[in-house]
Amino acid sequence: MIGEMLGAFVALLFVLALIALIAWGARRFGLVPGQPVLPRRAKEIEILEVRALDARNRLVLVRWNGADYLVGAGAEGLRLIDRREGAAKDEAKA
Repeated sequence: MIGEMLGAFVALLFVLALIALIAWGARRFGLVPGQPVLPRRAKEIEILEVRALDARNRLVLVRWNGADYLVGAGAEGLRLIDRREGAAKDEAKA
């Protein structure tokens, strides 16, 4: 009786570990829809900061190719608010 319960418990743990391994592999290798597959070294786009304005709207500060972009994100889509060239160079001097 106890041996059967222990066997069932070990089998359950094995199945749960297998599911977790498959989920990790799917995320790691980009098999989840909506997630881009990029090498870890190629980091052209950085999200520097995100601020929630209210329940639906956010301000996002993005760095791309050495320029900073302030983007508004909301229910109606994305909107470029401001762009600053060479922001990464300015921070390196400071």
